[in-house]
Amino acid sequence: MIFAILATVAIGNVSVQTTHFRQWDNVVEVKNGAIRLVYVSQIGRIMYFGRSHGPNVLWVNSAVNPGDNWVNWGGDKLWPAPQSRWNWPPDHDFDGSRWSVELTRDGFTTISPVSVKDGIRFKRTVRMSPTGRGVEITNTLQKLAGEPTELSIWQIAQVDNPEWASLPRQVRPEMPLGYAPYDRQEFGTNTTIENDRVIFRRDPSKSIKFGSAGKTGRLQAKVGESVFNMQADYRERERYPDEGKAQQIYLSADPLAYAELELVSPLRTYARGDESSFTVRWQISN
Repeated sequence: MIFAILATVAIGNVSVQTTHFRQWDNVVEVKNGAIRLVYVSQIGRIMYFGRSHGPNVLWVNSAVNPGDNWVNWGGDKLWPAPQSRWNWPPDHDFDGSRWSVELTRDGFTTISPVSVKDGIRFKRTVRMSPTGRGVEITNTLQKLAGEPTELSIWQIAQVDNPEWASLPRQVRPEMPLGYAPYDRQEFGTNTTIENDRVIFRRDPSKSIKFGSAGKTGRLQAKVGESVFNMQADYRERERYPDEGKAQQIYLSADPLAYAELELVSPLRTYARGDESSFTVRWQISN
């Protein structure tokens, strides 16, 4: 694919340029004086988000082995959902391949390779607010080849060893407690229920995952002095994968000290030529 990129562009207080990040050159850096975001097109992941002078709220794996069948780089990524359709490992065309990228005045647009398996590709448009601590990410799934397929857009942000992470809580017939575990897991002792959310604290000895269908559509995690907010509109009358779990949290056991904040779009059947978008908003608060 063509790697199209400008050296530096800007609008208002937003600066967009290429820079060096860890082992990668020519990565995209977007900043506005209050926050900073770094995108590594070589692996198709956002690898830094936080206040301009740190810390990075996203987890970055410092012990990767690029020779592995799948590399858990960390950061933020897109997968198609449900996972039961493709099992494991993730499709390399989305996760770990080089995406094309073009800078815009307030962010960038990036496009994945076309999946050989499903005939789909992802497009992401990232825009930073000229003031404040907000970013808007529009994720688009495009069906270019193959038979009709029912899929959802699944955005996953891996957060660096948070003090806590929270899931919106909404009591429903299928979720009498307002949230539900995956795979018959125990609810655990590191859990606090508040009125409209559930707060989880990572257990170093056990990985867990929970989901909900909260009207706010907001996930949160506290990293240092920053609270990372990740939110998408919840559509009450739509169907979501994983028995309706539109918002999800995964907490990893040691030695990988991170949590995943995960949002999925409603399910849709994509025929050739179809596309739909799913917008996720990020915010850093105190």
